Amino acid sequence: MTGPEQFDFVAFGESLRGLPRQEQRDRVQAEMARMQGMVVREPSLKFRQQLYLRRLERLSRFMAGEEVAIELTPTEIEAYALIATPLAEEPRAATAAAAAHHSAAPSAPIAPPAAPLAAPAAGEAPSLGAERRKARRIQMRTRARIRRESDGSAEVLEPVNVSRGGIGFRSSRLYALHEKITVNMHYQPEQPETAMIHSRGMIVRAVAETGTQLYSYGVKFLD
Repeated sequence: MTGPEQFDFVAFGESLRGLPRQEQRDRVQAEMARMQGMVVREPSLKFRQQLYLRRLERLSRFMAGEEVAIELTPTEIEAYALIATPLAEEPRAATAAAAAHHSAAPSAPIAPPAAPLAAPAAGEAPSLGAERRKARRIQMRTRARIRRESDGSAEVLEPVNVSRGGIGFRSSRLYALHEKITVNMHYQPEQPETAMIHSRGMIVRAVAETGTQLYSYGVKFLD
């Protein structure tokens, strides 16, 4: 019986976790062939099938070494974080080569914290928040627009890492701990506001980087 569970991309990503890279590729190709051969007539299920197939095709391109980060949806980011789990079954050299070849390999943590700063007042430097990561971060090359809710000011930057629950980024701007922001992932200036991916977030970690004018921030998505 065909149902929505047939087209769960995150569940498919979970099924690839920890497998050798070649086996992951083979399973993606087999799943694409299964979808292409499946006849679905119910309109809503057919839409889900087509969306699922497009995600599989992007995953296949990613595994072939193509840069697809800017095309990913939040659901795909969650699945890629599962797929990018270190591959214990592969030889160490092969694992290192795969990590160098694929831009979405698991990221290292944000830069080691410097000494905590004092609690921020208006215009002061932010203070260090406790490390709260629960979801695996992945590195990806994309752009995000960070916009303050307090005054509407914004900046466009490249996140350090991305996960289902939030992002990490570096900036010369001062954001206060627990400050509310809006994050537009995969930002493109020419894209209409209504077509952008909007996520409300809160600064949960803020660290001054030693020897630079930059700060490392961790953001937790609120919706």
